[in-house]
Amino acid sequence: MDTSAMIDGISKKELEHMERIDSDIMERTLSYYHQFDFSTFTSADVQNALQKEQLSALDFAALLSPAAQPLLEQMAQKAKRLTCAQFGNNVGLYCQLLRQRMCLLWI
Repeated sequence: MDTSAMIDGISKKELEHMERIDSDIMERTLSYYHQFDFSTFTSADVQNALQKEQLSALDFAALLSPAAQPLLEQMAQKAKRLTCAQFGNNVGLYCQLLRQRMCLLWI
């Protein structure tokens, strides 16, 4: 197959038949991003966001603010807890299966 006629593994002919969905999500997201003054968030805002189960857009902004830098370790620990609760050890199991499969392919 001529790979020069492909974009990300999809042929140009296939791309012509795909539905194009126009969206303003990127523009809206950047607009909201530029509206925030991240320097207004305090350590208390970050602590408050870390205690919540459901985060608002302002909570996420607080976690991305400079005030969150001293609390990165707490953020990482919470992220790890949530990841393990959601996925368990499935990622590790997948890696093991993939490695075993690769070994079998090389034999």
